[in-house]
Amino acid sequence: LFKNQSDRGYTEPVGWNGNKPEDERSIPATRDVSKISSWISMNLYGYGICGWGKFVIVDLDVKHGKNGVANFKILRDKYDLSKPFLMVKTKSGGAHIFYKRSATFVDPISKQVNYTYENVQYSGVDIFCDEGYVVGPTSINDWKMGGYSIVAGSVIGELPEFPDAL
Repeated sequence: LFKNQSDRGYTEPVGWNGNKPEDERSIPATRDVSKISSWISMNLYGYGICGWGKFVIVDLDVKHGKNGVANFKILRDKYDLSKPFLMVKTKSGGAHIFYKRSATFVDPISKQVNYTYENVQYSGVDIFCDEGYVVGPTSINDWKMGGYSIVAGSVIGELPEFPDAL
């Protein structure tokens, strides 16, 4: 679902930042090409990426006093987490990092906001797998404030596995 220009000055999907589907300015998601074409002419387009239980998305926020990038580095170093293969820089300078879900981990993975592991909270580190989504990139190696761009890796290739323990 998409929302018209918000008071923040940019287009947002409904459900993100607390936007509601019943908002009079919301536009429901569709596969109807004519509707999608009208979004493009109004500069209202984008897409979300869900893990669908196949991969794990780590969302690193760097806003509202959070530094998910620094906190994820601590988590990565402490637990020897593989270096990301695919990384998208987000509109505020944070990142979306993609990992493959382990085939041996079969329990549902709920959305984790400000991830906590072994009684330590990693502020600004959000993890998505079986629920939630992140906004997808619209460019490659051409990041500008307010945009989403792939800055490392490629959509083609093998993602490193996210450890079951985490």
